[in-house]
Amino acid sequence: MPGITRFLYLWKVTQPLTVTFYFDHDDWLAYQHYYADNSKAVRRSRTYFRWILPFTLFGLTAVLFRNEPIIAAVLVATGVILFVTYPKRIRKDYEKRLRKRLKKDDSESLFGHREMIMHEDYFIVKTEISEVKTQWSGIKRMEENEDYIFLFESSLTAHIIPKHKIGSPLPQLTEFLGTRFPS
Repeated sequence: MPGITRFLYLWKVTQPLTVTFYFDHDDWLAYQHYYADNSKAVRRSRTYFRWILPFTLFGLTAVLFRNEPIIAAVLVATGVILFVTYPKRIRKDYEKRLRKRLKKDDSESLFGHREMIMHEDYFIVKTEISEVKTQWSGIKRMEENEDYIFLFESSLTAHIIPKHKIGSPLPQLTEFLGTRFPS
């Protein structure tokens, strides 16, 4: 019996795992937001501007308009509104710029049907116009959120796998990637 168990294990290990999905603009935008939300530099910049602009208004109000209560009240209210609405506004503006960039650039080759074939030492990503083979040693880290798995080749580039689009192979994929990138 041990011989059969070992054979089945080796057969399972050597069989490639294939995952197919349609990669669209929303998937790309989700990665861009994930990257921006998890980047130290972007978070630092957002925090800086969220605090600096309103408190600059408060400081100017206190110094320049202390004898003008109506102007002071308007500037303080503006500072409070900026402080409260800044996170949503910056995210909306960021997405608007990304969508504009997608329209402007010839980026259609990024989107469409994808097939990822996972092997022991490498994986292949096939699209309608290309086929790319990547060694697992070339993947620096794996990160995931509720909706996506990101396989980072560098701090800026990642293979994006939308969990909600791959269906039934998700448990096998999670198990397979768990052996590659233990928590």
